[in-house]
Amino acid sequence: MLSTTEADEMFWHTPDQALRLHEQSSLAMLRPTIAVLKKLADMEAGRVEDPAPVVAKLPRLRPDGLWDVVEAGTGVVLESGVAGPRRAETDGTVIT
Repeated sequence: MLSTTEADEMFWHTPDQALRLHEQSSLAMLRPTIAVLKKLADMEAGRVEDPAPVVAKLPRLRPDGLWDVVEAGTGVVLESGVAGPRRAETDGTVIT
């Protein structure tokens, strides 16, 4: 199987399994991946029948060092004051 430099190993997990591994710090993943897996897990478990449409979101760094999540098309703030990650999402190193 072909892989880019973004992955260092490949395996299959259900969305719930992958989320559990991430919560246990055994599987690093990017925030968009986490959001998609949560929706898939909810759909598999029957918690969501008709999922909400996907909205493109962008992070916007605030002067206080926190982030706002904005809708890409409109710039409307969807979530405000989000703390950044405590470890690098690419290699898992701790951010100080």
